[in-house]
Amino acid sequence: MPALDGLRGCAILLVLLLHITLRGPVADTTGVNAIRTTFALGWSGVELFFVLSGFLITGLLFDAKGRDGFFKIFYARRALRILPLYYGALLAVFVVPHFLGPRIAHLDLTPVRDQLWYWAYIQNYHELKGMPGQFVDAFWTLAIEEQFYLVWPLVIFFCTRRQALWVCLACVVEAIAYRSIMIFLGISPESIGHLTPARVDALAIGSGIALLVRGPGGLDLLKKLSPYAIAAGVAVLVATLVRAGPAYHRDVLMLTLGFSTTPLAYGGVLVFAVAAAGLFNRALRSRFLRSFGRYSYGLYVIHVPILILFARAGVVPGGFLGIASPSMALLAYTIFMMAACFGCAWLSWNLYENRFLSLKRYFVYARRAPSASPDPVAA
Repeated sequence: MPALDGLRGCAILLVLLLHITLRGPVADTTGVNAIRTTFALGWSGVELFFVLSGFLITGLLFDAKGRDGFFKIFYARRALRILPLYYGALLAVFVVPHFLGPRIAHLDLTPVRDQLWYWAYIQNYHELKGMPGQFVDAFWTLAIEEQFYLVWPLVIFFCTRRQALWVCLACVVEAIAYRSIMIFLGISPESIGHLTPARVDALAIGSGIALLVRGPGGLDLLKKLSPYAIAAGVAVLVATLVRAGPAYHRDVLMLTLGFSTTPLAYGGVLVFAVAAAGLFNRALRSRFLRSFGRYSYGLYVIHVPILILFARAGVVPGGFLGIASPSMALLAYTIFMMAACFGCAWLSWNLYENRFLSLKRYFVYARRAPSASPDPVAA
């Protein structure tokens, strides 16, 4: 579905624009503030990633249910897609500094007890501080997704479609309750937002959409419901903006209800991406968005290290001030860094990741026989 590649491209663009435009120093002018405010919603790109992951993974698993190698093929294909780049990044952050001389190593070495959380994909419960922590600052989302990949095949395998839908609903309710309790206990918003029980609702919403598509009514039912889902997300966002202003993402309403209505709204957008024709679908199928979608995983993993390394080399927004005003300098820096990140992700895909992705041909689900009886799990 080419439109979903474009939607994935939108998700990574949201994240990139947020992280790039927030970097400084650059004069705090009206134009600069306007740019940063415009892209402040980039945090929601992670929610869109989660919804897409839930939708695609659940669809793959549900359609493969009953076929030989259900677990083996799924885990093998996920490992080939995710692990090489992820563990390559960890080697670069945790191991390579040992070989860069005593001064660099002294500054950037990470104790093994802190590394283990990352090697085990549970870093969202124990995040690093200092310079190494900055390099892997965005990896908490990867931990949540990997934990989802580990558990969700069991849910789809052992549950009927209806039972799995109830599990999705339970995950949404649990996440809202969990975040509410954590806020009542005084836990910081950052800590709450990085924990799997607090963010599983976005994955569950995407999964629920995939299951509903495969049930009675399918896309027609979802197309009728999608405008209400989008309206709910927009309403909560506007309400928190009115209540809290620029700090809306730390507002109680957003932390409790908003973290569920935002992915719900993106779920509605996903349905329109899949079901609708017209201008929106054509825009998502554009070469520009699909290119960012193809390299989105590499972009996500390497964009923060690239920003840090370029900053160490003196490439910062302030360095573009000779071009024009502070706002134009920030825009020039943003375009430059977007191109640099995209170029590095392109190289990673073609020179490294593709070597592993080509092995997926050995892990393919057998096609169902045309005369096979109806799938009993559809009940």
